[in-house]
Amino acid sequence: MTIRSPIDILTRFTFAGAIALVISSCAAPDTQHHIVISTREQKLALLDRSNLVAIYPVSTSRFGLGDWPGSSCTPLGKLEIAEKIGDNAPPGAVFKDRRRTGEIVAPDSPGRDPIVTRILWLRGREPQNANAFARDIYIYTKSWAAALK
Repeated sequence: MTIRSPIDILTRFTFAGAIALVISSCAAPDTQHHIVISTREQKLALLDRSNLVAIYPVSTSRFGLGDWPGSSCTPLGKLEIAEKIGDNAPPGAVFKDRRRTGEIVAPDSPGRDPIVTRILWLRGREPQNANAFARDIYIYTKSWAAALK
């Protein structure tokens, strides 16, 4: 995997819940860790002071790349975590409109595709991704994340 500048691209995609748990558990802003996404390879790399910690499979938008309102595209560039949602939520807790529904789903629940466990809501830091927060661009866990290869 080619690692580009820190946080090359982040969007509505899924990934192993461990990343969300690690990052969402930080109380103060974390400037040592970065996430780099390769849309070509559909991989997320977690870095600690530029050292590779782990690589996880992800799924980015099927609508391509961009930041136009209403486009459902994956924005490019540097983004930051604006809000962490789901602290203390149990694994499999379902979220709708960034609120817990009270439902818990098992991994790979047949016929289900909810957002579960954690949401990292992103804000763009560059003109090319300035709409990311208003567009509700997240890093989040899906119940089928274990199926990503």
